[in-house]
Amino acid sequence: MSARVSPYLSFAGNAREAMEFYQSVFGGSLEINTFADLRQSTDESQDELVGHAVLKGTTGIVLMGSDRNTGDRRRQRFLDCARR
Repeated sequence: MSARVSPYLSFAGNAREAMEFYQSVFGGSLEINTFADLRQSTDESQDELVGHAVLKGTTGIVLMGSDRNTGDRRRQRFLDCARR
């Protein structure tokens, strides 16, 4: 039996640049949705940050990622708990 791992990467404002780089390495299709697209923006300055991206590489690799939304209280509570 084989298993596939699909990493979810978290970025501090440079998710688009990083995911486009990975696409240049792995090829394939890249779908990017911004926080504004997903209606997840808590501040207009975050509208163009990546809310969710999926890269489906030509070899079958799948990478997902997003920018961290600094206004996401649920995520911040999770990170605070993880640090304990």
